[in-house]
Amino acid sequence: MLQSFDDIAAKLVVEERSFSSHVEVFNGILQEDTFKTVFKIEDEELNQYGAVLAEWMKIQHDAREYLRKLHWLTRALLQFQDVLSLVAVDAQDDSNELTNVLARHHCYYEGLLHLRSATISLLNANCNAAITSLRPIVERFTYSIYWDVMQEEGKAGRYNSWLQTGKGKPRFRDALSIIEKRLLQRRSRLSSRISKVFGGISGSYKVLCTWTHTPTINFSLATGGLSSMQGDLSDWLFCLHMFNITLANILHLYVYQYPMVLFPVDLIRKWGCKMPVGVFVDECAARIVGEALGERTAKTLGALLVEDEEVRAKLSHAKAFGGLTDEAIWETWEDFKMKSGERPKDLPTLAAQQKAQYRSMGWAFNYMPKKTDEEPLGEEIENAFRILYRDET
Repeated sequence: MLQSFDDIAAKLVVEERSFSSHVEVFNGILQEDTFKTVFKIEDEELNQYGAVLAEWMKIQHDAREYLRKLHWLTRALLQFQDVLSLVAVDAQDDSNELTNVLARHHCYYEGLLHLRSATISLLNANCNAAITSLRPIVERFTYSIYWDVMQEEGKAGRYNSWLQTGKGKPRFRDALSIIEKRLLQRRSRLSSRISKVFGGISGSYKVLCTWTHTPTINFSLATGGLSSMQGDLSDWLFCLHMFNITLANILHLYVYQYPMVLFPVDLIRKWGCKMPVGVFVDECAARIVGEALGERTAKTLGALLVEDEEVRAKLSHAKAFGGLTDEAIWETWEDFKMKSGERPKDLPTLAAQQKAQYRSMGWAFNYMPKKTDEEPLGEEIENAFRILYRDET
């Protein structure tokens, strides 16, 4: 437990940055899980409300079903880490800047970070923080796909310029319109579903702007003043529903953009440790996304998307590789240049390690290029701070 500022500083100052991620593998039974496990939430991050709500499976109330839905939606959005390319070589410009080579999906990972923070605020019944966090989540997940589309069209330079300077990003509604147009061209069999999802995202965004800007008195949440009460029960339930509605639309958007998430492949059995990265998902990831979509919706989308040209080509590629023997799989591990530690005890453990390693690389690639050397404060700024903190008494 933290007891002093020195304890806080020791925890927050990171000498060597490392990246961790939550990884799940399929063992035949897909289990529900706590928010603490899904987001690696520490006890210190939860107040008295959060300690109860994070263990949502123990709750005997109608809210349990709403929290259950949220738990599947958040877990599903995490699975798209596996279908995002680490380096999109064909879309790169001629720059040698490390950020331009590696940070291809920065907005998506930012979206996950905000999703974690917003979920913790919701669990802690901090309704003001929770509801105002939803719009940035929508923006980050949406812009991630927008920039992905730009890179696919050979416009990586525009993305790289924005990533470095913050300039060149279109208005949200314009970015949304471009994504919708491209998806309608690529997934014509889903045209009505695509239009419905984009209408939902646009509608949610407009509603969420109410709390991002200055809400009128009728939209202000209940409060106890400067106290721990920041929203009453009805406000909290409203926030929970807004999370589910908003994230459900974002999930559908991501399925339409990255349909391979519905078609699992036994990566270890087909390729061992020499598997393609950022193309396929395993059985566990596909099942999680299916649970979040709902069984009937997942089956319908699978039946429609299996005829998609992009999906058929990738599944055909995977089918061309026969299954490796256990011995052959372990030989790929012996040859694997990034292996560390002792040999995993079995193939499921090996699969989990590979998945964790590639997910951690995704985080590292999108954050390690960030410049960490701080420019020294100029004399004028230093003097301004001294005046600000000077004891005037």
